[in-house]
Amino acid sequence: MEETSQHARSCVRIVLLEVFQKDNPSAKVPTYAALDDQSTDVFITDFLLQQLGIEGQEVNLEINTITDVNSFRTRKVNGLLIQDIDSRH
Repeated sequence: MEETSQHARSCVRIVLLEVFQKDNPSAKVPTYAALDDQSTDVFITDFLLQQLGIEGQEVNLEINTITDVNSFRTRKVNGLLIQDIDSRH
């Protein structure tokens, strides 16, 4: 009997970019981002929010997965923009 081996592949790309709020484009914060074509939302860390000087509105977030539904408090932020580290795109 022949043994088969399966290798998992990830389609997530990690890129270095700059994040800033549209009302304050001079306050750019470099950060790494995971680009996932299958995601429907964007999430950032509390640390990045602090670096940007943004509070955000508190909201309840519900995440549905195949196995469970989870709900937790988090912050919602509007008006964030990203660009490549060379400011070309």
